Amino acid sequence: MVRDSIVLSRAVAVALICVVLPLSSYIDGSSALSWSMYSHASSYRVRITARDADGSFREIAPTRVAESCSEGTATALAGADHFRGGGSVGSLRANLDGLAEVVCTTDAAAVSVDVVLDERPSNPSLPLRTTSAHRDCR
Repeated sequence: MVRDSIVLSRAVAVALICVVLPLSSYIDGSSALSWSMYSHASSYRVRITARDADGSFREIAPTRVAESCSEGTATALAGADHFRGGGSVGSLRANLDGLAEVVCTTDAAAVSVDVVLDERPSNPSLPLRTTSAHRDCR
C-alpha cells in the first residue's frame, strides 16, 4: 500500500515536470520551459528612442548600440529594429534598463532614452508583449 502511494506520487511528479510545465510554457507563448530545437520561441524587435536637449526625439538603431554591448547582447540586438526570430529573450527583457544606460553613456546628445521590447509569441492567438524602460541620462 505504501509502495503504491510512492509510485503514484513519483508518477505525478514526473508528469508535472515532463509534461505540464513545458506545455504550460508553450501555451503562454514563451516556450521557456519546453525543448524547441531548431525553432524559436518568439519574434521580437527593439525600439530605442532618444530625447535631445532641444526636446526633439530620434530613433537609434539597435545594431548601433550593439557595438557597445557584450557578445550575447550584441547578437540579440543585431537586426532587431524589425521583428526577427530568436530564442528566449528573457535576459534581454530583464536588462532593458541596462541597455538604456549603455545608450546614455555612448550618446552624448541624449537627455533621456526609452527602450521598448516588443515580443510576438509563437502562438498567434496571444497578444504582443511589450516591455519598456526609461532612463534619464543627466
